[in-house]
Amino acid sequence: RPQRRGMLPPKPPELTSAFPFGILKSSREMSVSKSGMVWPECTALSGVPTLKGGCSISDGHLTDVSGFDGDTIGVRDFRDGESMRYVHWSKSAQMDRLIVKELQTNIQRNIRVEIDLSPETHFGTGSQSSYEWAIRVAASICRQVQLHQIGVELECMGLPSGHASVSTTRLGLEPLLDFLAMLPGLGLRAPGGNGGQCRKPFSSVGAQMGKQNILICTENSEMLGREGLNTKTVLITNEGFDQGLDYEFLTEIQKR
Repeated sequence: RPQRRGMLPPKPPELTSAFPFGILKSSREMSVSKSGMVWPECTALSGVPTLKGGCSISDGHLTDVSGFDGDTIGVRDFRDGESMRYVHWSKSAQMDRLIVKELQTNIQRNIRVEIDLSPETHFGTGSQSSYEWAIRVAASICRQVQLHQIGVELECMGLPSGHASVSTTRLGLEPLLDFLAMLPGLGLRAPGGNGGQCRKPFSSVGAQMGKQNILICTENSEMLGREGLNTKTVLITNEGFDQGLDYEFLTEIQKR
């Protein structure tokens, strides 16, 4: 299993040979007809995050637009082909014709996921750095939420200026995972170019009052303490990362 996300191979492979006696060595660059995209590793999750009061983000909310959920907002004449379950029988008897109830519409909630990828807040190197684990956590959450048919908007804070920082599941989960796979590494050098100056993180979480939000960051993030009331925080502890240890990843999910 590849340990590195992104496009593989990252550069053309080189074939080297010192046959037969090892005295002389010759090498040549090989051409690759196809490349492959390696997505961040996703961990299987269950359920969806809960909101204040214990309801789920997938529960949606009701609006007074004609639909098939919630409370009655009015009545109208029956139309051919409609289900009899919505017939208002007492009103139909009063009007001497079939009358149906108009109900509210259930609008599905969207969720916003933000990751603080500012390099100064992360520890460790390579695939076991807190930076890479933050990306894996984001991929796992977005995948699970999207499986429940909930829209996701993802924003990465602290990336180099000029690098795309926003993705959504509007066209499905695959474009979002492609976006995460191609994020620059902890050195903040995008494939094929320099990373440039990094944007300072700012908290747009608090401003997203109409959406439910998830913030993914380390203990050193400047975004801690700026979250809105509708925000859950996935906090990545620093323990173990600065020693470069290969350890079981632990997160603390807390309501802030």
